[in-house]
Amino acid sequence: MTELEANNYLKDYQTEIFAKNINGTPSYAAVVLHPEIPFEYAIEIGYKNSTITSLIDRLKYLLVNENTNQIIIDEIKSISKEEKQFNTEKGDFNDKEYYNDFDSKIINELGQMTLKSIGFSEKISIEIINKNIYIKEAGEVNKLCKNNNNPSVYAQKYLEGGIGISHYKSFEFGGTLGGIFKMHNSNDNYAITNAHVFHKGDCNDNNSAIVHPAKGDVGEEKIIGNIFWMIDEGKLDAGIIRLNTNMEVKKFTRCGKIELKTPIKASIGMTVKKCGKTTEYSEGEIKSVNATIAFMDGLRGKQVFYTNQIMTTCMADSGDSGSLLVSKSNHVVGLIFAKTTNNTATFANHFHEIFNPSLNLKKCQPKISFKKFINFKDNNND
Repeated sequence: MTELEANNYLKDYQTEIFAKNINGTPSYAAVVLHPEIPFEYAIEIGYKNSTITSLIDRLKYLLVNENTNQIIIDEIKSISKEEKQFNTEKGDFNDKEYYNDFDSKIINELGQMTLKSIGFSEKISIEIINKNIYIKEAGEVNKLCKNNNNPSVYAQKYLEGGIGISHYKSFEFGGTLGGIFKMHNSNDNYAITNAHVFHKGDCNDNNSAIVHPAKGDVGEEKIIGNIFWMIDEGKLDAGIIRLNTNMEVKKFTRCGKIELKTPIKASIGMTVKKCGKTTEYSEGEIKSVNATIAFMDGLRGKQVFYTNQIMTTCMADSGDSGSLLVSKSNHVVGLIFAKTTNNTATFANHFHEIFNPSLNLKKCQPKISFKKFINFKDNNND
């Protein structure tokens, strides 16, 4: 499949892919480069059920193993001879070409029957056999919001990307201040993170204070600002803090290898890095720019979906929520918010979607317009 065909497939069959069956519900489905065919694309579906992935791996082995094919051919020949059915419309059973075609058909049909018997729809079963869909063990997808009460994370005098923050009432949830930036038509400084890092917060003046360090980390907590904007649905889990005017900005991030330059769009194969509260500096590779993830949201008490997400190799852990995903050349491409529980993948919002002017704005969503990221050199400059 081309990338466009794979994107359309994921869009058209998303409901069928995420339909609950005896294997449970997939954790994610993503358009990725085909693992076997150069320059082609496929759909990777992550399941938290390790049994199903091992079964499919064994099935794939049977589908391509020549010895297995020969066993099936020999059985067919034996049965045919007993029934004295030596000839067919296509040719004699001694015709090698006939065996190859016939056993492939039989094996594919057996494969589809097996997949359907373990809960996959006919359409998905066919695409697995045709290698347009790959099943991968992934565990569940969780947001990286749980505060790990890290005694090695200390309060810092200055504000910069990668430091720990939390809502002033929350002892359970904390995250990362991704970066500090300016918006058009405002002299204030703003910080980006995830909406779920705010946890119990909202945009009411009496319930919007954000503190550094995060609850449970080391040092005296100080209110650094208030919730200005937040959205947690569809394609985004993003939040913006309006920083207090007395807060001094230092570096772009506390990780010396990361600056924050003009945002660009993510692409598959891009080398990326991040600076987080918990795991600090880490690198990874973008595997998909169109992933749909599903998980049970304990706060809402229901399953929720996020579409059109960036998927990378695993490069974050609890407390890293809100870290900015940055290219090798330091251009911002995404906002990290979730990972798989077996540490195979990390997920991020596309950064350009946060400032998309076509967003359906609701409460706590005033119009926003990104201007530039800042450090101490241009703090308070327009």
